[in-house]
Amino acid sequence: MPATTLEYLLERSEKRLVGVNATVAAKAIELIKLAYRNGINIAVTQGLRTFAEQNALYEQGRTKPGKIVTNARGGQSIHNYGLAFDIAIFDENQNAVWTGNDYNRVGKLGQQLGLEWGGAWRSFKDLPHFQYTFGLTLSQLQAGRRPPSGGAVAPSQPLPKNYLERGDSGTLVKGLQGKLQALGFSVGSGGVDGDYGAGTEQAVKAFQKKYGLTADGIAGALTLAKLDEVYKASQKPKPTPAPAPKPTTPPAQDPAKEKPKVDKSKLPADPAAREEVNEAIERGITNGARPQDEAKRQDAMVMAKRAGDFQDYQIQNLYTTFQQVKDKLPLQKPEVWEEKLENGGVSQQEMLYLIAQLTLRSFG
Repeated sequence: MPATTLEYLLERSEKRLVGVNATVAAKAIELIKLAYRNGINIAVTQGLRTFAEQNALYEQGRTKPGKIVTNARGGQSIHNYGLAFDIAIFDENQNAVWTGNDYNRVGKLGQQLGLEWGGAWRSFKDLPHFQYTFGLTLSQLQAGRRPPSGGAVAPSQPLPKNYLERGDSGTLVKGLQGKLQALGFSVGSGGVDGDYGAGTEQAVKAFQKKYGLTADGIAGALTLAKLDEVYKASQKPKPTPAPAPKPTTPPAQDPAKEKPKVDKSKLPADPAAREEVNEAIERGITNGARPQDEAKRQDAMVMAKRAGDFQDYQIQNLYTTFQQVKDKLPLQKPEVWEEKLENGGVSQQEMLYLIAQLTLRSFG
């Protein structure tokens, strides 16, 4: 025999709730789900009861065989006005169980939903009975008063299903799968396909377990509300981390202090530049023979002679460049220059001559 599922309990109950006030019927469905999440299987066994059915039930144990189950005649029971329902507890094999403490547990759950429980009555306790009269008394109902809202559930108007479970399909299932997947819960190889299969059921169970819900794999009201809450929280924009501080840029040199650039059109002839060339030869920067274009060599010497002070960061940049090119260029005595640059023991003029050497490739 198949195991008792929530779907079985709801389908069985919906048939018994035909003719019951819609608000009361909705509370009955809510009680079934709440009890199921608490490990108790219940289903509605009786809803609306006609006057004739009430009279026949009243005769049981009196003029007919059986045990007395009611003291109400036709018109004297809340069932006769569609404002009450009875439940039974079922085991895992769909068999009704009429004894045990679970009826008291279900009674307290029903009271949490605002239902009046027959088990709390002082006389003639009726453990399976629940009712919701909207504050109306039996006398008022007998006089024709009715609840201000909510009609009866008609046979062609089944109760709305406000939960999802294995076997369901459609856009609501897709929405459920999409949120679960966005939160890191795998819904199976099919992905967001709209089919509530084993993968989706396992994902729901994992979500329920993580957030302290009953892990039954059924997406009921509590599960859907929690899922929506967690998903919305995950979609809020995260604070943007503060940007890393930018490297400090050396201050620009005051234009008023800048040296005028060399006008190449007025470069001295070879004799006039001889002093600079000789100084470069003495320092070992050039042998005076290369490059062959002597005008460029003179240009570099004059530029070096007239240049201003160097900043620390400029020396560091030059050293970095030197390290990158020293093995590719035929520098004269490169180890001497490397030591000077690394230790900072190089004069401004030596630095400028080295720039000229690197720029013009004037190496012996």
